[in-house]
Amino acid sequence: MKRKILALTASAGIVMASSIALASPAEAALVTRCIGEGGAVTVPGDLVVPANQVCTLDGTTVQGNVRVQAGADLVLDGVTIEGNVVANANSYVEAVDSTVAGQVNLRGAFGSYLEGTSVAGNVATRPTAEVETAGFVLTADSSVGGNLVSQAGEVLLETSEVAGNVNSAGSYYTDLYESWVDGNLSVTGNELGGIACAVSIGGTTTYDGNADLVQLGSDGPTTSCEGSSFFGDDVTLSGNTGGVYVDNAIVSGDLALSGNDPVAQVGAGNRVRGDVTGEYEDWAGDADAQLRTLAKAEQPQSRKDALQSKIADRGADAEAEAAEAGPARL
Repeated sequence: MKRKILALTASAGIVMASSIALASPAEAALVTRCIGEGGAVTVPGDLVVPANQVCTLDGTTVQGNVRVQAGADLVLDGVTIEGNVVANANSYVEAVDSTVAGQVNLRGAFGSYLEGTSVAGNVATRPTAEVETAGFVLTADSSVGGNLVSQAGEVLLETSEVAGNVNSAGSYYTDLYESWVDGNLSVTGNELGGIACAVSIGGTTTYDGNADLVQLGSDGPTTSCEGSSFFGDDVTLSGNTGGVYVDNAIVSGDLALSGNDPVAQVGAGNRVRGDVTGEYEDWAGDADAQLRTLAKAEQPQSRKDALQSKIADRGADAEAEAAEAGPARL
């Protein structure tokens, strides 16, 4: 499989099949187990990847839900899933050029990488009683028809679209690059703050109580990207303790800044159609301020590189294990 962001190449597999029928009082429900490599077949009913096993699918259609059990890996290329995807503790889901008609629900999972993929419903990552820290969600050239919800872990959206809201509470960080959110954006209590660079947000934007750098707009002390950022409603930045920078941003509503320590820095490249209220200073790219922030914060590019390295390693290992397991009997 070719991962565009990671520039990795791995061999595609062929699939055959193995299924078991589970009887219910009303009717027999077909559940198919996948271990190994699968190809362009249609799987009726649900599909499950057993715990600590690996399944790679290429061109497959699944006419039900998919469950990825604890420690298992599911790698999809050109796959259609007509139901939901649920990934359990320390499991991994990778989907390239694929379609999910339902939701993607990560329950203490290692993470999920979506590239060129459409999810009609929500994408959610949450910890569980057994796994206190959830993994990551990375989307590239992908679309989410519902909301993206994170309660832990890493969130990185790149050239992607979310039709609903993005709500990241208590995550490690939340970074958006060249992405669109039709609803509201809320980033609260993130350990490493968050970046919103060359984005378009249709609703309100809130950054509250983040412990590290918050940057809104295309220019800042740690990263820059081409084009302005657009915020379609009020923007509220409050109680952040790692530095706040707003520049090259178009804000259709009010820009409210309060309780940030150090005080928020507002650049000259902004256009705010409402009122600018609260405590802030004019920012012109002061080198000393940049150096202080850089010394403290983990750089967005370095954390992005680290996340991509995780994806490369887990995905390559999964494909190698699937090839060793041979054709799945679907």
